[in-house]
Amino acid sequence: EKRAIIYNVCDHADCYKETGAQAVSYTTGVPPVVGAMMLFKGHWKGKGVFNVEQLPSKPFMDEIGKQGLPWHLKEMKASDQKELFAVKT
Repeated sequence: EKRAIIYNVCDHADCYKETGAQAVSYTTGVPPVVGAMMLFKGHWKGKGVFNVEQLPSKPFMDEIGKQGLPWHLKEMKASDQKELFAVKT
């Protein structure tokens, strides 16, 4: 069974220097802006309400990297994923 994680690492100091805001503000704000761009550019189409997960991901992922949130894909075995998400006390 194939499993993968897509993730982004954003440095707080770099974000603050560039935007004057915390990294969490940047990582929360950029994806909706990119989603709006996808609609306005015609990459995402349809009538009604959609979740981002329902729409083609490639243009979104390509653009989100260009907008300052580079992402990484890590393929792993199911057993590796279980350890990654284990609650540690």
